[in-house]
Amino acid sequence: AFYSLGDPALLAAATAELVEVVGGWVGVDGARVLDFGCGIGRVAIALAPHAAKVTGVDISAAMVAEARRRAAGLANVRFEATDGGVLPFSDASFDLVLAIDSFPYLVRAGVLDRQLAEFKRVLRPGGDILVFNWSYRGDEAADAGEAASAPGFAALRSAERPFAIWDASGFHLRREP
Repeated sequence: AFYSLGDPALLAAATAELVEVVGGWVGVDGARVLDFGCGIGRVAIALAPHAAKVTGVDISAAMVAEARRRAAGLANVRFEATDGGVLPFSDASFDLVLAIDSFPYLVRAGVLDRQLAEFKRVLRPGGDILVFNWSYRGDEAADAGEAASAPGFAALRSAERPFAIWDASGFHLRREP
């Protein structure tokens, strides 16, 4: 992550803090987690000891290859390259979707509503989405408004700043039954 400025200890601390926040907001013990925009698998690998299964997806085949290399030997973690549209999973496959610095690209590309519908499809009823950084437009009121009006979801947290190390704003949506 850029905010670590190449410092592996800082990146490890930020990752641990992220896992702690996720666990505090929704819990991951025994959960089926989708890490949307997983990059090299840093967060998925950190969640592996806690979750039943972690699946990371990314549009970059090179990132997915690196994530697979880094996660070698972890039986409950897998990574797939996707086109960023329709997710290759069955309905209600996941308990939790994590979107860490990936929503800003959905917002900018104008595909947020389409992707939210896809998340609704792959989440079980009552499943959660945690978004860290809704957009990069610098308007948290607009971000909170979009979160509050996400079709099929209830916004439980909007634009919270739960981190000591990272300046991300957090959002928590729950899929309605």
